[in-house]
Amino acid sequence: MPSPLTGMKVSTPMRLLRLAVLALTLSTFGCTLSMGIGLPDILDLQNGHIESLGHVSATSSKYGILSPPQFNQQMLDLAVDSALKKKGADVLLNMRITTELTNYIFPIYKIVLRVEGMAAKVTPIEPEIVRSQVL
Repeated sequence: MPSPLTGMKVSTPMRLLRLAVLALTLSTFGCTLSMGIGLPDILDLQNGHIESLGHVSATSSKYGILSPPQFNQQMLDLAVDSALKKKGADVLLNMRITTELTNYIFPIYKIVLRVEGMAAKVTPIEPEIVRSQVL
């Protein structure tokens, strides 16, 4: 079958190659929406000591076809657990959560949930026993 642009006959493998190149080109274009929140620290540290272990971040992602995927508690737990394991921490202080939703030309969506913050280890302080309280 002749090509509409050149008038020359195009073979089937060449058509498939052109289609693959077109699909690859279109899939590289997309639109990304990003948003985030910071969470306040609410810790009761009257009987504990905090050791800062440094800044840490981790992500979890999910794909969707025809409709955007929703991030959920499971994605958040996965990202937080991954961040804590990197430093062997107990808590993330000053945690910030960001989400990025990318929509590709084809009806393919990707959501990335990122958590970052200060990893810390919490050590409980043992209360001192006063002799008069024991007797």
